[in-house]
Amino acid sequence: MKIPNPFEKSRRSVCSGCAALAAALLFSNCASTVQSRIEKNGSEFSALKTEHQELVRQGQIEKGMPKSGVFLAWGRPDRVTRGNRDGKDFETWRYNGYQTIYAQSIGFSAG
Repeated sequence: MKIPNPFEKSRRSVCSGCAALAAALLFSNCASTVQSRIEKNGSEFSALKTEHQELVRQGQIEKGMPKSGVFLAWGRPDRVTRGNRDGKDFETWRYNGYQTIYAQSIGFSAG
């Protein structure tokens, strides 16, 4: 028979609390960064479609979103690559820690 440890439950609660606090700080920091970009670039934000504005507020992007929307949602890319394919110029923005997403002639990918 296992003897219950009276500290086991409290240790789990502390760990859960620490994880929740860390996640809250991470997300609040991201939200304030998005918000600060929106505030600094109000005219670019206002020019976005309503659905793109909502995605930007959530720090998300989607196919077909203009570069200004991607910048507002995710910030400056870690790396930019430019080129020409089949007579069309393209630009690939790379963000460390994000999944690959291609939008129009602009590519976004993880580093």
